[in-house]
Amino acid sequence: MDGSTRLTRHKPRLQGRIYEVRLDYPDEFIISISGFFTGGINSLTFRTNKRIWGPIGREEGDYFSLPSEAGKVVGFFGRSGEHLEAMGAYFESVSLLYPIKSIGPFGGLGGCDWDDGTFSGVREIEVIYDSVINGIKFVYDKSGEQVCSVTHGSKAKGNRVILDYPREYLTSISGYKRADGHNNNGIIQSLTFHSNRGIHGPFGKEKGEYFWNPSTGSKIIGFYGRCSETLNSIGVYAEAIPHLYPFKTIGPFGGSGGTPWDDGVHTDVRGFQIIYFHKIYAIEIAYDDNGSLVTRSQHGGEKYSFLSRKVMLDYPKERLVSISGYQNGNENSPDTIISNLKIRTTKTTYGPFGLRSWLKDEREFHIPSASGDGKIVGFFGRAGSHLNSIGARLEAY
Repeated sequence: MDGSTRLTRHKPRLQGRIYEVRLDYPDEFIISISGFFTGGINSLTFRTNKRIWGPIGREEGDYFSLPSEAGKVVGFFGRSGEHLEAMGAYFESVSLLYPIKSIGPFGGLGGCDWDDGTFSGVREIEVIYDSVINGIKFVYDKSGEQVCSVTHGSKAKGNRVILDYPREYLTSISGYKRADGHNNNGIIQSLTFHSNRGIHGPFGKEKGEYFWNPSTGSKIIGFYGRCSETLNSIGVYAEAIPHLYPFKTIGPFGGSGGTPWDDGVHTDVRGFQIIYFHKIYAIEIAYDDNGSLVTRSQHGGEKYSFLSRKVMLDYPKERLVSISGYQNGNENSPDTIISNLKIRTTKTTYGPFGLRSWLKDEREFHIPSASGDGKIVGFFGRAGSHLNSIGARLEAY
């Protein structure tokens, strides 16, 4: 291609609304497509490495998603007549296309600049704190060798966080900052470090203004900021994980009845709506896509005549840890359904919703099955008049 723009139309020129998507090419590119269909494409949403375009059209029918395990979209194919009937995409690896990006710094302008630069990853963190973050020190990995930074802030013995590197890596940080006086000499009061395996912290006092850098398929490879006798500000350098969706599948748990549903893969989970009584009739899940709230269609029976509970997490301060429950039979039976669900977050436990049957063939399930299995980034399963089964995709490490 010579860089010129060429559009190819795959439907007749009919009257209707036109939604034009213009990417900031070459810095912005499409990484996934999702939508709804019923005999044809009703709705399309385009996700890029920077933002989300859409939804375009009516979000009705069956949901589909083309997550980019390979990378960026470089072409489309499909079928069209009076309308767009089917659509697919070609992908190309982008593991080397993502530039290193800096996020932040969060905090104030007091103290002096510090910058550790970029490395292969982070191995250890040492945090010196009381009611504020007095200092911080890092041990980085540089192509297999350990590199220790100087202490940024007050030099004293602190709490160490030792990551199981390279299987465990940092994906984001969060915390609280406060203004100090009228010169914008802010101070970091609290820090929490989020990895692909869990959460380390909080360190310090969780009071003031909350900040967070979301994980968008990237890992932290360096830090920078400002410091004096305390840590005044902190920012991160991040790079894309070689595969945008390195996920593994758990489940589905439940029976073989109903029809399949699949919400695809997202950045995180923000909440649930559960329709239940003595069993789970339906579930609807709200996701996060790079800071945007996305709600998927209901999976299962009608909303009326039963108890309904909406659980919205205090996101991003509160995150989903696991979902567990019971199925009232074996996986091969079309009569087996999900009878009970419980949601555990970083703050509390919601439920259980539904009732246990206490029968011999009742089976318990946990997603993830063990601590450290990864972060839930999407659900799938089967549903009809009830929630027949449920499984999840986890961000692997």
